Amino acid sequence: MRILLSEGSGLTSRQVAGQLGSLGHEVEILSSSKICLTRFTRHVRAVHDVPRFGLDPFGWLAAAERIAGERKTDLLFPTQEQVTVLSARRKHLRVATIVPPFASLARVQDKISAFRTLKAIGAPQPQTFVISSADDLRDVATYPIFVKRPVSTASSGVRRATNAQELVAAAREFGLGQSELIAQSQASGPLAMVQAVADRGRLVAHHACLRLREGVGGGASLKESIALPGLADMLARLVAALDWHGIVDGPDRRRRRACHHRRQSAARRTGERPCGRRRSRRRHA
Repeated sequence: MRILLSEGSGLTSRQVAGQLGSLGHEVEILSSSKICLTRFTRHVRAVHDVPRFGLDPFGWLAAAERIAGERKTDLLFPTQEQVTVLSARRKHLRVATIVPPFASLARVQDKISAFRTLKAIGAPQPQTFVISSADDLRDVATYPIFVKRPVSTASSGVRRATNAQELVAAAREFGLGQSELIAQSQASGPLAMVQAVADRGRLVAHHACLRLREGVGGGASLKESIALPGLADMLARLVAALDWHGIVDGPDRRRRRACHHRRQSAARRTGERPCGRRRSRRRHA
């Protein structure tokens, strides 16, 4: 098959390209940057220039469909946030893709929706407060705590507060009272990352790995596969509740999107290293 990846930046795209290429597929990528990580692998046969998705999502979509048609692509594979517009326009796409229903995405696309979805299925989470007004700040009594905009990256929409004064300042900076915010207590311990595949609400496969060494920007430069007790059952409940179709993937810490929120709450343990490891150390470039 000729498979076109929706984005060429990040380890997710790099690893997907490697796996697909090793299986004999022809892999090409879309990228708004001339220098992206995934182009530096022998498994990628072509790189196609597209508009930046964050600035022009529908311009990106038009370019992606045009390129897919010109290249006679069999599958447009979403590896980043492009999944949102592909899901929203799925019935009108002129190329095959693998995406969850848009209603399912909406239930995890922002941090507050993700928190409520995880709470509904009984998934473990840090102590969490939804902040609608200044009165809600009085419920917070344990520090440190992270104040977050519902939709944001870690660099622009997350602040760490170590006391009540810093909490109030962070909430005001993020527009307290104008829209809901979310605050979550700090979860200490090693960081594990989870990926899964679902077929219309049925869990097909999953994998977890432990970050052994922190890389640039908080990502992992060295990982180790691990077995997390209870993870499969929790993921099965999650994908069933969402009727999820496609991949569930936790990107690096620099992108605190809904899937990061799912990964963090599913796989992070306080103070104890997970047991049942399967030795599989590997460096990721």
